[in-house]
Amino acid sequence: MEFSDDRHDQLYQYWLLKKGENRAPARSDIDPLDFQNLLPNIFLFDVIKDPLDYRMRLVGTRIVQVMERDCTGMLFDEIYKGERALKVREDYDWVAKKMEPVYSEITAGWMNRDFLTYYRLMLPLSSDNSDVDMMLGLTTFINKKKLIP
Repeated sequence: MEFSDDRHDQLYQYWLLKKGENRAPARSDIDPLDFQNLLPNIFLFDVIKDPLDYRMRLVGTRIVQVMERDCTGMLFDEIYKGERALKVREDYDWVAKKMEPVYSEITAGWMNRDFLTYYRLMLPLSSDNSDVDMMLGLTTFINKKKLIP
């Protein structure tokens, strides 16, 4: 994978190391102290089965600052709105069903914010190496063509 920001690569390399020969690491394999510099841009979703949905378990302070709200505990449809949210849902579903990472560049007009684009890496986590039960991710934001640190 090729990334727009070194932080995405750092998290991806960490995930690869932790998954080893497995399809995905478990949440218990991940130690946030190993990537403290990334924590403001990190998010974690629980995967809910039947019907498939997603609940935000953790959201970094930079994401809260840019979104101007803390989405901890919220379901997908409470966070993402409108037609463009359909593409975002496709990415979440891909990670949950295929147990494969997704890296996306997304225009954020649906959030009614002044930044134009965000880059999101989503990585599957699996406690049984069979089903995705959580997703670990990192988001960076571009505001009028300038990276928000």
